[in-house]
Amino acid sequence: GPLANQLHFNNEQGVLRDGFQPNTSVGRFWRLALRNLAGFLLHKNDKCTFGNTWRVVMAENEEVLDKIGWPTIAQDLGIAKEKSAVSVARYTGSDMIASVTGDTGEKILPYLADAVLKQTTWQLVFTIGTSPGTLRPLLVLSPILAETLAKDGWSKADVRQYLYDHCRLPAWQFERYLGEWTDHPINSLKDEVGLRRAPKIFAESDDQERLVPITFDPDDFMVAVSGDPLRTNAITFAHNGILGYTVSQEIDLPADWDAKLKTARKS
Repeated sequence: GPLANQLHFNNEQGVLRDGFQPNTSVGRFWRLALRNLAGFLLHKNDKCTFGNTWRVVMAENEEVLDKIGWPTIAQDLGIAKEKSAVSVARYTGSDMIASVTGDTGEKILPYLADAVLKQTTWQLVFTIGTSPGTLRPLLVLSPILAETLAKDGWSKADVRQYLYDHCRLPAWQFERYLGEWTDHPINSLKDEVGLRRAPKIFAESDDQERLVPITFDPDDFMVAVSGDPLRTNAITFAHNGILGYTVSQEIDLPADWDAKLKTARKS
């Protein structure tokens, strides 16, 4: 929202690297809050197996989004366009998708869908499992990729639909992730549909080679635009389902916000 521009958040090259004060400060604050308020301390309440360092805040490139007519993630989650908001989610890993080529959606999207699918393995337990339908994979496109797709007539909804239609794997492989490989007590997609814990698309036939989606709905795919405007790269994040469900909250500023900001910038 407007606050991102007002505070000069980085939304271009190196958007996920520390260095810009707003992105860095808020990201560091969040990590300190987890440590000091939630008690995320190593060998105590912080139960990471390997762990990594804190992340800076990623701001979306709203100038490009406005230009191509795509909504932000916050708008996807119900925040009004003129409002500023913070969106939070938890991801278990990420992968950079380098050197995406093509001048049409038909050329660009197969590579992106393949990468999103490969990043999703055991996380399928958040599609069908103890918290059905809570998987929200994230794909971040660089501005030039988003602009190319939009120029070819693709809306964000179209991109989400493509990901839903093409990020699919054989039913037997989906079931292997749920049962054999991760030891969850689910071995049959058909049974889950019969119990009304999954949509009918997961049991359209008895063919174990049938392709099934990795989410319940096209809108479950999160798509953002940020990063270097001139690099044809993307990055995809594997979502942690109900353990880090994607939420967005409007920012309430104090009545004298402009005066406070002016004073802070003078000091």
